[in-house]
Amino acid sequence: MRKFILSALLLSVLMLTSCEKLGLSTPEETTAATEPTVPREYPVVVNSVTFNSAPKRVVVLTPFIGEIIGDFGFESRVVGRVNECVYPDKLVEKTSIGSGLSPDYNRIIALSPDVLLTSAELPQQERFFLEKNNVKILTIEYPTSISALKNVYRDIGRLFGGEQTGGINGEEVFAPLSHALDNSKAVNLGNFVYITEGIRAATPDTLESAVLSCFGRNAADGTRYNADKDAILGVGVNLIILGGDYPIADSFLSLTAAYGEGRVIKIDNAYFERPSLRLVKLIEQVTDEYIRLN
Repeated sequence: MRKFILSALLLSVLMLTSCEKLGLSTPEETTAATEPTVPREYPVVVNSVTFNSAPKRVVVLTPFIGEIIGDFGFESRVVGRVNECVYPDKLVEKTSIGSGLSPDYNRIIALSPDVLLTSAELPQQERFFLEKNNVKILTIEYPTSISALKNVYRDIGRLFGGEQTGGINGEEVFAPLSHALDNSKAVNLGNFVYITEGIRAATPDTLESAVLSCFGRNAADGTRYNADKDAILGVGVNLIILGGDYPIADSFLSLTAAYGEGRVIKIDNAYFERPSLRLVKLIEQVTDEYIRLN
């Protein structure tokens, strides 16, 4: 019996040595290697800024970012916001740090945020002051297309939820708006112009045009609200959409067929100034107006 045990031990040693020489895995190593690996959610890199964990204390300098945070239900993470953040209600309850044009940077530091979210580059002196006091700054640019807006949702999701889970969550939160935009294609406004403050027409490189073009064709050609008025009149406008109470009777728009036929509708430009899931309501409003006019 003793000889049998010694022989078995010797055989095991020889098999282990042979596996090592041949580069083969032992049974234990094979099991460990085939176990599924769980992807790490953090660190996450958003616009070249690295986050090793989800921020728990956030200050918001830009209203549309605050609204999107509200779409996710992350208002509890916000500790400070600018006065212009008026939606959702839970965000309004947060500490004000002044206006977006002149925020109180000392008050921001006093709130000890993990990150400051903004859509515009901060002045160099203020940026240095914040970073010196360990305030991380993340710039999320205002979107000028639907795909860019969707990416903002993915980035906010990744910031608060991690690389995999957060990215998927971002797409799920954006889904109602995506469905609404797809459904809007059943409505045909024909050639339209969207007029903003100063009787300026939104050109194809704007978010306003990107959303409303799901309903028809933007007659305003040009760049960044600098539209060619003669081109607009030459195309023939079927509908004028106003982003507010603008006096268009004395403008070039009075020469369009749309104005003469009373095909003018008004919407709230705040939907575009602060793009979020509230755009779904805008799409519903434009659809209702289309039905009324037809």
